[in-house]
Formats: sequence, structure tokens, C-alpha cells
Amino acid sequence: PIGSILHKQKLLLTPHLKSESIDLELNPGDDCAQFEVPMSRFSQVLFNILKNCVESLSAPAHRTEDRFRPLIRVDLSSGEDGCRVEIHDNGPGVADEYKEKIFETFYSGKKEGTGLGLAISRKIVESYGGTLHTADSDLGGACFILAIPSRDHREFGADQFLSSTKEKENNG
Repeated sequence: PIGSILHKQKLLLTPHLKSESIDLELNPGDDCAQFEVPMSRFSQVLFNILKNCVESLSAPAHRTEDRFRPLIRVDLSSGEDGCRVEIHDNGPGVADEYKEKIFETFYSGKKEGTGLGLAISRKIVESYGGTLHTADSDLGGACFILAIPSRDHREFGADQFLSSTKEKENNG
């Protein structure tokens, strides 16, 4: 379930979160925390996005105010058609002209970035029949939005992707 993937990613990031004094809030919502997704694939997606949030909040330029408390908030919600994951931060955000560009392969706004993390994440989400995009957060920074369709709302290829991924996870 996506809720357990998020908890595992939080544990993986805990040392960095603590060293940078970043709070990570998980708001599991109603039934979405139990929403089934391919564990290894969505672990990579969530890790890539959370890592980007941590890196943007860790940049010294965004810590100029003494009272600034870096925050990442993950909200899960479900509807009839699937699950929605919103990952908010209160960092610098993403300028409008880069909201699509950051998902391009080999584009990175970071000195040491490869430009692969978000591009790969979007491809994974799309191969599952979902969408991944960014918007402005109510926290003042960026918000990454994953929309993942339920089994009843998936396109044909997405079911094959889920089945093959589960098979690989069970065998590997």
C-alpha cells in the first residue's frame, strides 16, 4: 500500500531530515493509504520527489529567516477514480516556466543534479496510467501531485504494468 511506502521513505530520509531540521508530515487521508501500487516503482517515485523537496529546503539561500521551519507535507486522498498524493513544501517553489521543464530528461536546476529523477518518476507514474505534475503549494513552495487511477479506471497497459511489477517484486 502507498501509505507503507511513504512511511518507509520517511524512515530512509530521517537522518537527513534531522540534520537539516526539516519536518515531514504524513497525512494518510481516508482509504488512500491502503491503495495498492507497485512497491519498488513507487518507492523510487516518492523517494525522488521527497529528495528534491529536502534538497530545495536544505539550500542555504532559503534559510535566511531565523524563524523559518522547513516543512514537507504529504496529503493522500482518494476518490472513486483513484488516489491522489500531494507532496507540498515551503521552499522556494518552481517558477511557472520550469513547471514542465523539470520533468524533461537531463534537465536539472541543481548544480549536481542529473536531470533523471523527476523524468523517471513521471514515466513510472504514466506507465501505471497516472499523472505527475507540479503546482504552487499552499505552504508557499512547490507541490508535486500524483494522480493514480484505481483498477477500474486504468487503461489496458497499466494493468499489465501492475501485474508484471508485482510478479517481479514477488520473485526478486
